[in-house]
Amino acid sequence: AVGEFALFMAFAAILTPLFTLRYETAVILAKADEESAAVFSLLRRLMFGWWLALSAICFLVPERIFKLAGYESLYPWRVPAVAAAFFLATILATNARHNRAEGYGVMSAARMLQNGAYAVVVILLGWLGLRHGQMLATLLSAGAAAPPPTATRARAFFARLGASARDLPRQLRDRRFWYLQAMLLVATAAHYG
Repeated sequence: AVGEFALFMAFAAILTPLFTLRYETAVILAKADEESAAVFSLLRRLMFGWWLALSAICFLVPERIFKLAGYESLYPWRVPAVAAAFFLATILATNARHNRAEGYGVMSAARMLQNGAYAVVVILLGWLGLRHGQMLATLLSAGAAAPPPTATRARAFFARLGASARDLPRQLRDRRFWYLQAMLLVATAAHYG
């Protein structure tokens, strides 16, 4: 499973710069805020277009191509790897936007959320004996931590996150919450286990 995770992350890492075409540096280096906003808008459209195109291409590639390349263990994870690369590219782009606006607190909160979510999901899925927990944790934590594109929306997002954390003890006592979590894990384990 560790080798499959390394292959998954290598595939996602190769695709991440392809999603941004390194335009995230142009967001920071633009001379005016209007130029930075225009580059960021272009970057979001570019990433979304690449995500759709690469997801479709990876979905349509036959399994024998992956076998010929020696990557047959990556085949079931090809589309989730593209999604992980998209989420990681989104984090790069929005961090560039927040870096330009000196929103360092937002970037730190997003990174802490990503790492915390990853640790919790990996430990939980490992405890449940799910073989591909690291790949699922990477996908889920990167998707959860992609901060909203503006500082105001990001602050509102993390304020809502804090409010939902205060409501967490009440949610943990709700049996429906645990039933839905169990159903999700069973479905995931049945599909990928």
